[in-house]
Amino acid sequence: KIPLGTVPLHIQELCREAAEKYGIPVELLMAIAQRETGGTFNPTAYNPDSGATGLMQFMPDTWEAYKVDGDGDGVINIYSPADSIFSAANYLSSLAGNKMELKKDKETIISILAQYGGNPASNAAKEYANNVYLTALNFQRLDKVGLSGLVFPLKGMSLASVSSEYGMRLHPV
Repeated sequence: KIPLGTVPLHIQELCREAAEKYGIPVELLMAIAQRETGGTFNPTAYNPDSGATGLMQFMPDTWEAYKVDGDGDGVINIYSPADSIFSAANYLSSLAGNKMELKKDKETIISILAQYGGNPASNAAKEYANNVYLTALNFQRLDKVGLSGLVFPLKGMSLASVSSEYGMRLHPV
């Protein structure tokens, strides 16, 4: 299980704004960003094997077709978290065709996630879709039990970037 607090606050806020605009579940956008960057939320991530780039790991042709100026600065930049998240929401919305709810539209969401993750007929894309969906459900459950207030306070950082030379510590009692 991945705590919602591992998603940096500014990424959560951008995902909420994009979700509201495009009718995509906010948890889905956060789960894609978490999965695509391995929990680092690095906006300049690059996959040399596939050629996918940015926070939401767009392929060049997909980026050109669905790119959006998410932050309204007049420049559309794949390395801008706002532009990348809004573009992903735009892409998912066009695949879905209408507003989606996480639990109600499970089959549709799994289907579009498989397409987002590559060749939808491949086992790798199906596994990707299921993993992202389960992470999104986990984020939704944590939000409902009130744990979403625990957020990582540093912009651009996540728990994946925190380290300690002291190792695991246990309470002495």
